[in-house]
Amino acid sequence: STMECKEHLKAHPGFTKDYLIKQGAPMDTQHLMSVLFYCNFDFLAAALKASYLKRSAQETYTQLKMRHASYANFAKLLIECVHVYGHEMSKKQQYMHSIASEVSFGVFSAEFHSPTSCTNKLSVAYTFGGVTAAADAPSDGDGIMLILGSDFQCRFFDCAWISNEPHEMERLFAGGQYLEVRSIIQIASKANYQFYMDAIKIFQTLIDGEYILRKLSNSIISILIALINNEIINSHSMSPSQQHHHHHRGLQTCF
Repeated sequence: STMECKEHLKAHPGFTKDYLIKQGAPMDTQHLMSVLFYCNFDFLAAALKASYLKRSAQETYTQLKMRHASYANFAKLLIECVHVYGHEMSKKQQYMHSIASEVSFGVFSAEFHSPTSCTNKLSVAYTFGGVTAAADAPSDGDGIMLILGSDFQCRFFDCAWISNEPHEMERLFAGGQYLEVRSIIQIASKANYQFYMDAIKIFQTLIDGEYILRKLSNSIISILIALINNEIINSHSMSPSQQHHHHHRGLQTCF
């Protein structure tokens, strides 16, 4: 691990001036320890992530900042690890992040500010039954898996060589890394909703008045028709038995 740190984990150009780290400098002890604690102490990683979110609607933003202040240096070191010592993600690379319960999506791309663990091994994501390598809680059967990619030179830190569980192939994203959700997989049924997401993106393109430069497949057209029909049914307050449920509820909400 020491040789790995000295030879490969050197400060990359681009963010070094922002963090006052000398270009080419090897990863130091405090950055090394921050990743060690994050990867190998799940309760600490969970507490850090929780400090990014309000505990309730009644908690003020000032109270949230005060609570996060206890982890500010920890978070800062992890962000520096990603930005300065991390690797640049190619457009073809994809990583998986699992969530323990179904959620609704307002958009299919976002900046990931809170430390987020992903893996490039499908078997690992399934093994945790809805929770990735840096897990917080067991799955209740409603978990989903996000397939994430980026066209914006997103950076990540490879935690595999420093983790107690190297087979998990953990990758750390933090500090506003811009990722897009390329597909959603339902953990229990293993249903892949990539075609539904493609259909919604095409619909958005049409709404924006842009040209579609490729021929639409019959499956995409069928999905668009199903999504529109469900939206019409919902708008007329039909009973649940009259609605179609062949797709992910969160995707219909986004549509």
